[in-house]
Amino acid sequence: MSTKIYIIEDEPLIAETIKTALEKVGYTIVGMTDNGKEALFDIEQLYPDLILVDITLEGKMDGIEMVGHLKKKIDVPFIFLTSHSDDN
Repeated sequence: MSTKIYIIEDEPLIAETIKTALEKVGYTIVGMTDNGKEALFDIEQLYPDLILVDITLEGKMDGIEMVGHLKKKIDVPFIFLTSHSDDN
């Protein structure tokens, strides 16, 4: 059985690139969304093995806040992603 991954990324091209790359090496993508609220609902239903989450998301809830809410409900490992850089 392959590892089930859920992707939260608000840039469609980046999300699709990540999905394609992971599927090529044998991972199963169980869901993708571009917003934190939808992700919270999906993840509780799908219970993935790993979550890839963009730090900056469209809407009221960013990736860090979404993971904070998620960790109160379910224990799933996550990796933060970002395409932004900051010298600090």
